[in-house]
Amino acid sequence: MKRLDENNLAQVARIEKQSIDCPWSEEVLRKEINNPNFAVLEIDGRVIGYGSYYVTVDVANLNNVAIDEPFRGKGYSKKIMEYLVLKAKSDGLSSMTLEVASTNFIAIRLYESFGFTVEGRRKNYYQSGDDALIMWLRIS
Repeated sequence: MKRLDENNLAQVARIEKQSIDCPWSEEVLRKEINNPNFAVLEIDGRVIGYGSYYVTVDVANLNNVAIDEPFRGKGYSKKIMEYLVLKAKSDGLSSMTLEVASTNFIAIRLYESFGFTVEGRRKNYYQSGDDALIMWLRIS
């Protein structure tokens, strides 16, 4: 796993744009270069995917986990999640939380496989009208 840097920024921005309904611009992503919790998965110099979180007190707030379209369904999102959960745990954080569209069954299954549970719902949270499920993982 690598950190976000100027060399992989454009590839991350491209994946963000193809994967996220309201993608962060390259300019916004550039501000994440100093975020030690922004992980980029590369194979042979090509960005396959990424994930990141912010820390609030002792909680990791997961932002996005996204995989380049040709590499989806091959377990790369699981590798990124493993890295982020282990990093949060090694950094002494107590839990991790995220929001996911209630219709994103693939992502929900991924998060449940790590022990996340649904603890809340935000109605009509996304532009599509989908609800957001609020999921939590206790890690300490």
